[in-house]
Amino acid sequence: LKIAPSQPAYLRRMSELRLRQEDLPGAQDWAERAIAVNPRDVDLRNHLAGCRLQQGDFEGAVQAVQAAFTFSPNHPALMRRMVEIELRREQTESAYQWMQRAVAAHPSDVHCHHQLARFHLGQNNIAAAEASARAMYELAPTLPLVLLLKSEIARRHGNLKSATEWAERAVAAAPRNAQFWSH
Repeated sequence: LKIAPSQPAYLRRMSELRLRQEDLPGAQDWAERAIAVNPRDVDLRNHLAGCRLQQGDFEGAVQAVQAAFTFSPNHPALMRRMVEIELRREQTESAYQWMQRAVAAHPSDVHCHHQLARFHLGQNNIAAAEASARAMYELAPTLPLVLLLKSEIARRHGNLKSATEWAERAVAAAPRNAQFWSH
């Protein structure tokens, strides 16, 4: 920072470090400094929204996302952030509408489909989750995230053999990811 004190990448990195240290106000401060240098950076604004959301500042998080939308109105990560905000505010219907918009705007974005599938699982709507999982599988059949979701759905159907097979495929695809070993 002494060499390039106004470099947005360094400022964001400082924000991320503060976040890891659970210094949420510090993380937000560094993110705001980075945005002051590069106000059109959508990812920085999304990061700021995340900092604010973690502090329970829902309105501040929405403001950060809305500001980013002025530069990229259909950015998938921003749409997913709005889902996250709405779910935290317990605005389920609004969150669901954001998910639908995200999938419609970005039908080839696996993460948009994943968010929708996880929502459906949370609502115990297995058929709808399965439809999202099928779309994900068509897009990325070897992605561990997809394989793990398929395992979860098979488990919910009571098909433990299939669930185990999907989980084993996820582990084989990402053997160093401990999360997959405990699924």
